[in-house]
Amino acid sequence: MGKGTLLQIHLHEGDRKGLLGRLVYEDIVHDLWKSGAPGITVFRGEEGLDAHRHIQNIHSEYMSDNLPVDLDVYGTQREIEDIIVHLDKQLQTTNGEAFCFAEVVDVKDGDWRDEAVREDDAALRIYMKENDEYNGQPLYHALVVSLRDIGISWVTVTRALEGFGAEHVVHKAKLFRLSEHAPVSVEAVLSSSKIQEVIDKLQPLIQSASGPAILLQGRMVSRDK
Repeated sequence: MGKGTLLQIHLHEGDRKGLLGRLVYEDIVHDLWKSGAPGITVFRGEEGLDAHRHIQNIHSEYMSDNLPVDLDVYGTQREIEDIIVHLDKQLQTTNGEAFCFAEVVDVKDGDWRDEAVREDDAALRIYMKENDEYNGQPLYHALVVSLRDIGISWVTVTRALEGFGAEHVVHKAKLFRLSEHAPVSVEAVLSSSKIQEVIDKLQPLIQSASGPAILLQGRMVSRDK
């Protein structure tokens, strides 16, 4: 798949179907898993606005389940269109929103250079499980080290709440205990002049990731001096 579409769904962690119903984000994960969707990754914010526009964070004195959660789904345009139709009823019961990034470049595809816009900068985002490895070390750490050595300044590793990928097994991060199967993403900001060099050098690591690796292209509005 040379190009695909990234769907981002924005919800609140505590959104439910009815007063005591299931959590909406968990329902979406389950429904997409059941429908054979290509995969999904759920990220929770450290701080944000709840449904009443009150500021919530994970350090609140009381337990809050109203932090924002973002659900990332990457697939073909047709797959994402089918998911959006199915999601419409789910989102009507919440304040949730969905946003599509069209024309996203799949850098696991051998022909990715033909799809990328050469003048554009990009965010490289790689999805994986926490226990994915490269040469005996965690893949996410190997990516951070490699990106640093290439000269990239901005790299972020984010641990997700839950998700599933090609193997179609739902993995969740566990509170108070380590979970080696928790979903993880690595994101790096690349200038247009660096994209080909970085992806060529990282290909063995990119191919080791259990999830997709994509380029979100755009324009960098500030650059390293």
